[in-house]
Amino acid sequence: MIVNKALHYKPDLEYNNIKSKSKKKKEKVSFKELLKEFLLNVALLFFAILTVIFTAGIAYKSYILFKLKKEVYKLTQENQKLVKKYQYLTSRDIVLEKAKKLGLRPPQNRDYLRLE
Repeated sequence: MIVNKALHYKPDLEYNNIKSKSKKKKEKVSFKELLKEFLLNVALLFFAILTVIFTAGIAYKSYILFKLKKEVYKLTQENQKLVKKYQYLTSRDIVLEKAKKLGLRPPQNRDYLRLE
């Protein structure tokens, strides 16, 4: 009985492949089977290429969408600033102050023309 002893197994690296090669040489494969295997490989390659193309396309469109969302946010912020500035500049107090600086006055009766 082995107590507290580890057994180490060394894998055998030798492999005799001669028998399997000789079987493959003797075995005949029909043209139909070869054609099926070829078409399957072509279809797999085609779908792999399509997957790569679609993945790249989706990634590019996602990048553009992200860029557009960022630009929309930036333009919205700028629009809000401009709206506030417009409201400030067109307020009654600011307009009256600018009018006084320019020497403007409210219209009086003689300033109106009657067209009959």
